[in-house]
Amino acid sequence: MAVRQGERRRSRDSFTQTLCRITARIAARPVYELAWKDDLLHKRHQCHIDIGGLWVAGSYARGALDCGDIDLIINLGEEAGTWVWPPKISRTVIGYAPDVHLYIGTPEKNSSGIAFPEAKLFMITNSAGLAGGHLRYAYRPLSYSLRASK
Repeated sequence: MAVRQGERRRSRDSFTQTLCRITARIAARPVYELAWKDDLLHKRHQCHIDIGGLWVAGSYARGALDCGDIDLIINLGEEAGTWVWPPKISRTVIGYAPDVHLYIGTPEKNSSGIAFPEAKLFMITNSAGLAGGHLRYAYRPLSYSLRASK
């Protein structure tokens, strides 16, 4: 694919570091309580989300050595409360990550409105239940190589 003039490209290794930081953040805290104020109706809302899975899509998933961005898709395992706007979920879950686009749903049907047939399931978080009074969560990176073969 041709690179457009002025388009910024980053190395795969750079996005791999970003992806490792995001997965560590999700593994440490796969359940979020979000609160926000609706400026139009002047009401406060709350939402509980539980991240069920993470897919990597786009040129990164296809193995490109240089990428313009990285597309991530998260599946929300459990939701409660008022539905929150996807950019709010993105800021909460991944924090500040330039050139990272987060979509909610599955590779077939997500908030981008575009199917990602090349998406690779990268991470699964499973609620393991209560153990010793603490909620345990386990994740396992699937057998998917982060680095493209040269």
